Formats: sequence, C-alpha cells, structure tokens
Amino acid sequence: MKLETKIDNIGIHIKFFPFHSKFISFPWESIEKIEVVTYNPLSEYGGWGLRGFKNNRAYNVSGNKGLRIFFKDDKKLLIGTLKDEELNKIIY
Repeated sequence: MKLETKIDNIGIHIKFFPFHSKFISFPWESIEKIEVVTYNPLSEYGGWGLRGFKNNRAYNVSGNKGLRIFFKDDKKLLIGTLKDEELNKIIY
C-alpha cells in the first residue's frame, strides 16, 4: 500500500494505492478545521489501511501521526503521515 497526500490552495488530495488510481480531493470549502495529531491506530481505527466508519474514516499505512480533517457536514477523516513536522510547518 502507498499513501500520497498533497496540500495546495484548492484543498487536500489523497491517493491510496491500490484503492485509488487517481487523487481524491477535499476542497477547503468543505473543511471546517484540520489538525496534526498523534493517535492510536489499533484502538481508534482497528489497525492500519482503509479503516473506520462512514463518518470517521482513516487512511493510514504505518505510524501513529496523522492529519485529522473535520468537515462541515460533521464527518471526520484521518490521513496518516510520517512527515508530521512538515505538515505542522504547512498548516500552522
């Protein structure tokens, strides 16, 4: 599995191979807030991979750092990362 994340002025984009062949985009207009977090993959999502439920999903490959996205429609998404320090510089 390979997880790619891109952040630009349009929004946040992810591609989680082999589940996605193209990037999935989350435009800034749909996002209420984002934060870099330390989480517990096993207890919060049942492990790594494509996990979670309809309103609280996670895409993660390894580790315990991630970008948590809170959407305006009350859904949440966690995108795992090994580059949390880089994310902090971009976001804050």
